[in-house]
Amino acid sequence: EMLRVTGVQTCALPISELAIAEDRLQALLVELDEYPERHAPPQAWPRLTAAVTSCWRVIQELEEEEVFDASEAWRARFHPWFLQAPCIRRAYEKPLGYAGDFGVMDLGYRNLPEAETPMGNLLHGWFSTALRGSTAVRARRRWIGLEMQRHAAYSSGLWRAMSLASGSSWELRDLVHESWLLHRAKMTCLDQDPRALQAAKDGLAEAQAKYGRKLDATFIRQSVREVIRGGAASLPEQDFVYSLGLYDYLPRAPAKLLTTVLAGQLGPGGRLIIGNYLDDHDTQPILELVMDWFLIGRSPDQILGLADDLNREFSARVQIDSTGSIGFLMVDRASVTSA
Repeated sequence: EMLRVTGVQTCALPISELAIAEDRLQALLVELDEYPERHAPPQAWPRLTAAVTSCWRVIQELEEEEVFDASEAWRARFHPWFLQAPCIRRAYEKPLGYAGDFGVMDLGYRNLPEAETPMGNLLHGWFSTALRGSTAVRARRRWIGLEMQRHAAYSSGLWRAMSLASGSSWELRDLVHESWLLHRAKMTCLDQDPRALQAAKDGLAEAQAKYGRKLDATFIRQSVREVIRGGAASLPEQDFVYSLGLYDYLPRAPAKLLTTVLAGQLGPGGRLIIGNYLDDHDTQPILELVMDWFLIGRSPDQILGLADDLNREFSARVQIDSTGSIGFLMVDRASVTSA
């Protein structure tokens, strides 16, 4: 009898905690919705993050079979607020079949008040700028441009770079706008989604017209599966290869295999950079609960382990981004190959 009662209490406790957490969140949303012009004070953002995170944590403590229903009930209650933000809505509705599509990234890169309601703009501002894991998306775009320039500075002549799962490739626009590298670079962008590639082409064409400069860029429709199946020999040799948002969705086995393929593309002195969210980033509760968006986060050691199958020609290390949200696997090929 004691075991049965204890079991009931253990099961009921998270349910009562969830009700309390949800009521607190609703009270905060009502408060935010009443601010004049929706200009909420800065201290409101950590309160909102904490309130959503509290709900997520309680739901994670439920029995496995209860998590889905509790999450759906939570969304039914709170989505009338959160889905007013276009970025959150698109990530949740997944019009292209997955959450982190190029349209979501574009909304984050633009980072403008594009919602139809003041509350929607307020919630966009919270998600896009108050969370380190969200600002990391814009930070890595700028950072990869700097890394390309650092690497190319140690060589002369044509410099070849390839982006895998390239999306709309905003970093190419940055090169046209502000980098000496565009005069030496030959860029290749691979993505399985023709709409993402078209968005990349259109964005690059707009930047070239605006600034009167041209970047040599090729856009190829190719899936990750095709890249793995074809191997490094099916792709042209590169000086620099990067993939910033793909590995968050790859299980360990295909991630390791793809790393070996991409490293094999590098010429002597080449560099491979792979981005992967860490397993403790602050956006995880918001992505999973609000948007039904799940990433495969990894520890720095797990990210480094993706290079375990590389031979001695290669050296690998992990660098953490400026927000503490993303780990970058940095793989370098020796400048002189051994006989």
